[in-house]
Amino acid sequence: MNRDIPLDIPTSIESGVPNLSLNFYDAQSSFDFQNAILSLDLEELHLASQVGDCRKITNTQDPEDYKTCFHVYQELWPDDFPAGFEIKGAEPFRELGVMGESSMFIPLFAAEQDPSLVSYVGLRGQENRHKIAETFKRPTRWGQYCREVSPTSCAESDPIAQRAPETVEEENGFFVEGFYNGHFRHTEESNCDKYPTNCTGHFVDYDCNYASFAQPNAHHLDIAFAFEGPEPNGGYALAEAVQIWAAANATKSPVAFMWFAPEPMLESFIGTEAEFTKVLFPTATQDCIDHRIDFRILCDPEATFEEKMGDPRGVCDTYPRALKNAISSGVVDISSSIGKSRAETHGTLIQGQPFASGLVRTWNIFKPTSQNPIPE
Repeated sequence: MNRDIPLDIPTSIESGVPNLSLNFYDAQSSFDFQNAILSLDLEELHLASQVGDCRKITNTQDPEDYKTCFHVYQELWPDDFPAGFEIKGAEPFRELGVMGESSMFIPLFAAEQDPSLVSYVGLRGQENRHKIAETFKRPTRWGQYCREVSPTSCAESDPIAQRAPETVEEENGFFVEGFYNGHFRHTEESNCDKYPTNCTGHFVDYDCNYASFAQPNAHHLDIAFAFEGPEPNGGYALAEAVQIWAAANATKSPVAFMWFAPEPMLESFIGTEAEFTKVLFPTATQDCIDHRIDFRILCDPEATFEEKMGDPRGVCDTYPRALKNAISSGVVDISSSIGKSRAETHGTLIQGQPFASGLVRTWNIFKPTSQNPIPE
């Protein structure tokens, strides 16, 4: 949790990670959100509703024992939560006023080189297996590149690596600006001469925290993608995915990639050779949506392969969804107590009171009809 008070109004942005750099007042919005860790059921909101003020929690810098607590979750994606899902200690979900979509993308330069890559029709079937294996190579970590690819073990600089990695973080990186441009290579799995009927190309999927249906889509449409990332579902943490896209741009290597919009990184590539280009799948229908898997099963070690791939009727494209937000019921309690305190002090404002009053008024405007107004 990081606190900053440049406007005399304390703010806290919770990441779930001790000492992660997050600043509400950062003019560049440079939130290191890719490394944030939050629970799938957002139990942090429940904790916030119980303690009221998250500063009351005695916390630790040990990630294993760190207690995450926050009152507002600004962006909920409907696919991340089952229908009818409710968060303990939270008010009903509210509309955020933004449409979002999570899709499979490839870089524009890859689409221009081979326009057939922008549709599942050009990807499916054995006739396209070799093309996928040849096109979508495996990303290589800096340490791997030095140990397994560089003829000098990175003792001498080359167009890919300026030097050997100096830290564990660098060693595990897929791209480090100015020092390692990234590298994509063929591996045993993509050797179609040796494995002509089951060679594969590499797919960069989300980790377990985000809804993706790329795996069942690829399976049922017979698209020769392999999901071999380090996460339990074969995906990558967002921070690693960001590095992989940067490496693809730096080396002009095609990559198949799950991402979402609106999102700053995606927008930063608009107008460039690596602009995010959506890959089209069969049109989404209500019947398809009803037969999709719960994406959490992809990370369930007890689930069978058949259970993870689900019903073939659940294979279709993504579509824009109305994003939502969630507010801890503790906010209502805190705002109510602020309103009472204001009345008791005969109009004397405590520090931050204008902001709190505005929050109370906003709540009273958008509150559910079943709830009583909060005293201002």
